[in-house]
Amino acid sequence: MANPTVLLETTSGEWVLRPAMAQAAAWHRAGLLMTVSVNVSANHLLQPGFFAHLQATLARDPEVKPEHFELEVLESAAIADIEQAIGILLDCRQLGIHFALDDFGTGYSSLTYLRKLPIDTLKIDQSFVAMIGVDALSRHILDSIIELSGKLDLGIVAEGVETIEQCEYLAAQGVDFLQGYL
Repeated sequence: MANPTVLLETTSGEWVLRPAMAQAAAWHRAGLLMTVSVNVSANHLLQPGFFAHLQATLARDPEVKPEHFELEVLESAAIADIEQAIGILLDCRQLGIHFALDDFGTGYSSLTYLRKLPIDTLKIDQSFVAMIGVDALSRHILDSIIELSGKLDLGIVAEGVETIEQCEYLAAQGVDFLQGYL
């Protein structure tokens, strides 16, 4: 019998991909060439048919180039079969899809993931951003993640930016994109 959690993640993941792509297509038709990012669970990524479903989703809206579509994989998610995941990500990369490792610094933080996974972007978890100006150790970890991303030639997104102080600090550190309520 199939695991109901995996089945739910797969079904909801497929349900999310279709409208995200449709929204990207609408924005592109309106002249807004934005990249759309969609979270994908590790379980969904590893399901048979994930790649075929993604191809079909891309084919439905050909005006959206695959390079304007990014999949985010949670760093805190245990990827049961890392070699299988790498194979799927590489197949998707052949289509032009980009990948982000989301909530970096909160889960397994395996440097092996950074070395092996074909990712384009690190998304720093908001817990580190929240500690800017409060906790020197968290700020040093944040600075190290930013420096590491630069040395690995990865884009960097800081999540949870809510204050001008955070915005100014992250911009001064060379963070590519800021995400949050500010």
